[in-house]
Amino acid sequence: MLGAEVTSTANGQVLTSCRVEAPGSDQALFAAVDSLTLALRRGLERQGVEAGGSVVDVAALTTRNPAAYRSYVRGVDLLHRAENAEAAAALQEAVEADSSFALAWYYLAVATWWAQDFAGAELEVQK
Repeated sequence: MLGAEVTSTANGQVLTSCRVEAPGSDQALFAAVDSLTLALRRGLERQGVEAGGSVVDVAALTTRNPAAYRSYVRGVDLLHRAENAEAAAALQEAVEADSSFALAWYYLAVATWWAQDFAGAELEVQK
């Protein structure tokens, strides 16, 4: 089960809240998150709040591979803590798990550059 609520920053009032079933598989988690997002948008619209923008399939913009996503999140977290070599290793795991994961490739190049491996960073950018 996944649940979320949207709260007004002006007064703390809960504008909408939803729950969706999250099937047991890792792959199904991405679909459940997309369903939760859509349910929240609909709840906001019922309250007369314009959600704005278009619905985005986040998994399609990142990855549908749970192992790749976990490695990516770990790598970006390490990068933000300036643990650049460790970040590069985690992001390398992400692109090995999903070679089409463009954001992971981007952050891998950044982490490699910040780890002072300039030649390696140039190679990552070319991929």
